[in-house]
Amino acid sequence: MQCTTLERYEENGVKVEKPKKQYNSLDEAIKIAKIENSKDERIHKVVAYKCNVCFKYHIVYLWLLRVCFV
Repeated sequence: MQCTTLERYEENGVKVEKPKKQYNSLDEAIKIAKIENSKDERIHKVVAYKCNVCFKYHIVYLWLLRVCFV
């Protein structure tokens, strides 16, 4: 199963989604999140989480996780 996330809305209001990057292990997802968080241009922190749809791991902005999954 492939999970998707919102990429943009077309001018006519059609939602365009893109596939989420999947990681097989929590350790791998955490490693990528740490790399992303160490970048100077990174404004918002990202964290790893286990998806309850595909049962793989993804990374997400921490503020988005707090808004959508609380």
